[in-house]
This record gives sequence, structure tokens and C-alpha cells, in this order.
Amino acid sequence: MNEFKVVCINDKNIPAEIPAELRVEAHEMYTVSGVERMFWQPGKIGLKLKELPFPEGFKYSSWISERFRPATEDDYLALEAVAELLQEVEEMDLVPL
Repeated sequence: MNEFKVVCINDKNIPAEIPAELRVEAHEMYTVSGVERMFWQPGKIGLKLKELPFPEGFKYSSWISERFRPATEDDYLALEAVAELLQEVEEMDLVPL
């Protein structure tokens, strides 16, 4: 399967068992590395995220697809603009990073 990018549109009501370091954040872009049927929610599609892999044997193995939308060209342009702005700020020594 070819990887593709998605943007999180819902980071509410995440199961308490999922630790903070593995939680998705709204408006963040993620890489989908796999797709599967969800065991805990029959009939739903789960997305495996490259940036936030669940540990082997963890209760969950993917995120419900309804939490995401496909990334658009505008998302890529916004990421590029933010990266350029951060680079400029860093070069000007205005804010320590």
C-alpha cells in the first residue's frame, strides 16, 4: 500500500488508555502507513499512522478514519509557509528555539 497524508479533524473523546504521547492532535498532518478493519468498532475503517504507531499487543492498533480528512495542497502550502517563517525567525535570533 502506498502511504498518504491525512489531517486530524477530531482529537476529542480519545480513549483514556491511549497515553498522551500517542494521541493525535487536531489540525496536525499524519502519514497513513496502513488501513484495516477495526476490531473494537465493527464496520469501521482504521488508519495506522507512521508518526504514532501503537505498540505491539496494545489494545488498539489504528485510529478510526472518521477522525481525519485527506491532506490537500493547501495543507502542504501552509506547512511550507510555517517552516519558512520559523527559519526566518531563527535566523533573526528573535526567539530562542
